[in-house]
Amino acid sequence: MSSQQTLFIIDDHERLRLQLSRFLAAEPELLVIGTAASAEETLSSLPETWPDLFLVDVSLPGMNGLELIHKLLELNSESKCLVLTGNSETIYKGLAKAKGAVGLIEKSDIDHLREAIQTILDGNEYW
Repeated sequence: MSSQQTLFIIDDHERLRLQLSRFLAAEPELLVIGTAASAEETLSSLPETWPDLFLVDVSLPGMNGLELIHKLLELNSESKCLVLTGNSETIYKGLAKAKGAVGLIEKSDIDHLREAIQTILDGNEYW
């Protein structure tokens, strides 16, 4: 990644949003341009310039993360979405792919988050 890439974090746990924002702020090539606690908040607060990558919690209040991904892709087919899950069940992988996500990572696997983001921003998938 030669220029700064933008990210938008969607998770209903404020503490995790803050931790991820701080963690990613250490990467000079990455910039978190927004966070939201729900799908509805995301849709009402999207920046004018869409982020290069959405990090989306699968379990959101109201509209779940997979439905949000589907909606984001309807609004902008160029969107890239990485699913964050607290559950290691493989069923989410198939569901996430079906909704258009390009990757999935467990929240407990934070050590590989940079790798997942880099892989996706380089045009590949991360499963």
